[in-house]
Amino acid sequence: MRLTVPATGVALLLSLAAACSDGGSPKAQATYDLPARTVREGEQAAHVPPVSDGDTQFTLIGYTPALPEMVGSHADVRPNGVFVRVRLVAVNNGRTSTTLDLTRQRIVTAGGATVLPDYNARIVKRVPDKVEIGPTMRVEFDLWYDLPKNAKATALRLYGGITLMDMKDEQGVDLRLP
Repeated sequence: MRLTVPATGVALLLSLAAACSDGGSPKAQATYDLPARTVREGEQAAHVPPVSDGDTQFTLIGYTPALPEMVGSHADVRPNGVFVRVRLVAVNNGRTSTTLDLTRQRIVTAGGATVLPDYNARIVKRVPDKVEIGPTMRVEFDLWYDLPKNAKATALRLYGGITLMDMKDEQGVDLRLP
């Protein structure tokens, strides 16, 4: 026994199948086109996944593992060991402003020690102590660390600011270094 289906029936079945399969596929999110920039001398472009602490997302975009000195507009500074510079982007994904304390952001060494940003480098490079980030705003900045010559930096311990879940901003999050 042979079943015959009129041509209009086949067309109807094909159009229904196409409509069902197309409706379930997720659409790609629209993104901003940010211009590429050349990395600075001695710097490596970083390609590690971003991390979040509370409402603040951190993305490492540049890493300079060893600088013998730092040159500023009004002073040159030599480290006690070696300068390490990190370039970060911080985005506030929250609905209220947050204060990002740049002096709290630590670098973690292979031995587990943590080091705060270098005060002299911060002053010479005019890095502020704190940055207010409004909702959905992003800020890009450098942090400078003076590490002992034999220390190997492995991660950053980052603090995104006070949230309802972390009122004292004590938790932080680690971002691995390349």
